[in-house]
Amino acid sequence: MSQNIDFNKSNFYLRLDERLAVPLKYAYVSTILKFQKWRGCTFDFSNTKLEKLKNIIVHGDNDNYNKLLMVIKKRYDDILDEEFWHIEIKELPYIDRGFKSNKDIITTFIHGKYYPKRKAFRHIDFIKNQYPFKEYCSKQEDNSTNEIKIDFYITKECHYKVWCIENIDIQEHIWCELVNVSLSEEYRKLFGEILDSSK
Repeated sequence: MSQNIDFNKSNFYLRLDERLAVPLKYAYVSTILKFQKWRGCTFDFSNTKLEKLKNIIVHGDNDNYNKLLMVIKKRYDDILDEEFWHIEIKELPYIDRGFKSNKDIITTFIHGKYYPKRKAFRHIDFIKNQYPFKEYCSKQEDNSTNEIKIDFYITKECHYKVWCIENIDIQEHIWCELVNVSLSEEYRKLFGEILDSSK
């Protein structure tokens, strides 16, 4: 093709999805699966600059393609008369779609209610989510053309709460420790990267 078209004189882009294209000179073409290592805002507790009501941070492992998702949603507590943030941490293990399983995928989900003025959490719970195989694969792929997005929520019937702590101020470092011990070992590194991204 390069014999017929002078790519040095043309604007040639490779389409990544329906909204994103990259100039050929910046593209790395490979048959190996690759994805973005990190995207989203920088997380630094009360110093975090939240641009939207719902903010998404994704850190991925380029060795095994697992991802750790953090979703931060701004809300208001009418009883305490102050802003709080739902902070969700979700393990998203890579599953090859070619495997075509009929089994559901079970993932770890850690939810907290963070009060930035207090610099404390008032609620933390540990949950196991159960996704149908096809929906989970679409969620984990994190592709903007998929109908199912990375922040797709499962029904309450497939959302199992294991433990919960609430109605007391829980310091930021205690939340970090609880999340760290609740995550599978391979996700602890990704969690550390999310916390270290602000430094």
